[in-house]
Amino acid sequence: MFGGARNELIIGLPILMALDKRRMLAVLAHEYGHLRGDHGKLSSWVYRTRMSWSRLYDSMEDSASPFAVTTQAFLRWYSPRFVARTFAMARQDEYEADRIAAKLLGREEAGASLVETQIKSAWLNTRFWELHWAQAAREPLPLGPFRAMQRILVEAPEPVFAKETLRRAMQQLSSVDDTHPVLRERVKALGGDRASLPQQWSQQGALSLLGKAAAHWVDHFDRAWCKENADEWKRHHARLQRARARVMELQSGGPSRSVAEQVEAADLIRRLNPASSAANGLYQQALDRDPVNADALIGMVQCLMQSDPERAIQYLDRLWSNHPTHRLWAARMAVGELDTPREGREFQEQALKLWRERRREGENTEAEVVQELNRSGLMDSAMRHDLTAFELAELQAEMQRMLPVRQGWVVRRRLASLPDRKVYVVLVTLTRNEDAVQRQWCAELEQRIGLPGMMIVVPTEVAGSKEQWALFAGEPVFVRG
Repeated sequence: MFGGARNELIIGLPILMALDKRRMLAVLAHEYGHLRGDHGKLSSWVYRTRMSWSRLYDSMEDSASPFAVTTQAFLRWYSPRFVARTFAMARQDEYEADRIAAKLLGREEAGASLVETQIKSAWLNTRFWELHWAQAAREPLPLGPFRAMQRILVEAPEPVFAKETLRRAMQQLSSVDDTHPVLRERVKALGGDRASLPQQWSQQGALSLLGKAAAHWVDHFDRAWCKENADEWKRHHARLQRARARVMELQSGGPSRSVAEQVEAADLIRRLNPASSAANGLYQQALDRDPVNADALIGMVQCLMQSDPERAIQYLDRLWSNHPTHRLWAARMAVGELDTPREGREFQEQALKLWRERRREGENTEAEVVQELNRSGLMDSAMRHDLTAFELAELQAEMQRMLPVRQGWVVRRRLASLPDRKVYVVLVTLTRNEDAVQRQWCAELEQRIGLPGMMIVVPTEVAGSKEQWALFAGEPVFVRG
């Protein structure tokens, strides 16, 4: 806060892999723009002060000393006021930094750098990691992501994905929580009417800026990632191996498989390989036998929404008409698609209006579900669970992995507002009885378990006496040996 300031810039490997040297230099020029004198001493002071207050607050977060408590109380009062007063100034600094990048590298190069970064970042977040983790199906030990990332990020993004990502980015509005303007405003400030895809994508990354050390750092971060994610990778590998074994079991049934088994096989195939199209045929076979099967309709929608949105909306209409439990999901998917301009498709105003009305109806129904859950007892309308052997094995595997769980039971609740909605209550006996610790463990277990419906994980103490729920829960589904 007092004395001289030292600025450090941390650059991630992915952006060095995604952009060529000139566009990477545009990024560096933007950061340089924050440090040069054109912002004025006041702006620089504001930036440093914001960082100093933040670091000071974080450093005292775990301290209970009178000084720390008093200082934190002051910062909680002062910081929002300081941020509000300086927000516009910080936002203006971002525009100024962009202008400096454009001055040094050219407006076209600076704009292309912004667009390419936006699109490739979206691809990393939505596509790359899903495909990378899917490799755990055949690899028992973790694979470092950065070597593969280096190869893939210099490839031109799929045109449909790039256009859609850019369209969505240009629709975003700036947030009061972030001093960075959205892409549309940054492009406009550079003098462009609207952003467009780069005429030429980066042909090679900028890792060469690291010289001979580039290969070392890729290997270093690959090894660090593998070490940090080793336990999670092994768990994911085990889960995918169970899924693979279940698929083989289902496929061995041949023509005698039920519709539910066909859909289950399709779901598991998509889990094993998100890029595979093999699941589509199984979903279609299931719908040929049962045209209104909810799970098959959902699977087909998820498979077709990008490649054949018109057909996907037809399935959503069928889902809405036959399954009240899934109406809100269907309406949200349809509104999201119809609200998306697509090349060669006219704006469907009436269809969008209909689906928005359906969305409101679905939201009202979901509100009734929440009200029913809040006003009723945990075990009201409880019944024995209907989990399949495979689903139960998945639940048991997650309980086994969480060492604090000693025993576990599961029951299903029936809702008056949505009788077909699956709601499962998982009861666990834990090694510690502090409320905060138990809430944390239960929340973590909820995140890990993937049961087919809404799930509530609670300690057995919360459910009342064992006599009250043992009738429905029966024997424990998990007992730690």
